[in-house]
Amino acid sequence: MKSELSSVIITGASSGIGEALARHLAYSKKSNIILNGRNKEKLIELKSELSNNVSVEIVAGNLNDHVIIDEIMEIATNCNSIGALVNCAGIGYFESLDNFDLNKFNEVISTNLTSVFKLIQEVVKILTVQNKNSTIVNVSSDADEIPFLNASAYCASKAGLKLMTKSLAMELAPKGIRLCTVSPGRVDTYFNGKKPGMRPGALSAQEVAEVIDFVMHCSQNIEIQEVRLDSMSRFSIS
Repeated sequence: MKSELSSVIITGASSGIGEALARHLAYSKKSNIILNGRNKEKLIELKSELSNNVSVEIVAGNLNDHVIIDEIMEIATNCNSIGALVNCAGIGYFESLDNFDLNKFNEVISTNLTSVFKLIQEVVKILTVQNKNSTIVNVSSDADEIPFLNASAYCASKAGLKLMTKSLAMELAPKGIRLCTVSPGRVDTYFNGKKPGMRPGALSAQEVAEVIDFVMHCSQNIEIQEVRLDSMSRFSIS
């Protein structure tokens, strides 16, 4: 059973949306999974938890290090097939212009945009050779079109990610590869110093994972350029 399944590469899998998606796919036994994240201990725990359901491979490390991307590709090359790539990895620094260190600005752009481009560039080589329909999902944020105070680097990286995704979608569609941006509003995860439970009314990571699952597994004839989602509780319903 495991050997017959295609594999999904998930970055940012040691926490948040990436972790939720890994669990969702494993427990539904829809796909084998290749997980990347910075927290090696968490990835090891996930592999131990999920390996009874599907095949789980892990690569711990920062995607800004091209050696890590090479390790992911080595595993992917030996898989039965790659069905999808889901880029969940991302960071944010939120400071005023006067206090924003340029190195932090560059790190945000490199992590949220440049490393995503590089990983897509490498994965597409495999997808083109295997000649099967496949999907690439880039997890963005409502910050890709809504400006937030003291979030210049983060907003720029997410806006760039959204338009990069749309441009690549046009380029790769003739190869049977579709790309989609999933842009949630507030999500109840560890991010920007917050912990789960500290964002009342936010989406859960599991809810976002379910949307990503739909995008990956709906009819390949359907083009979904972007999905924008938020919690219904943001509306004042009395």
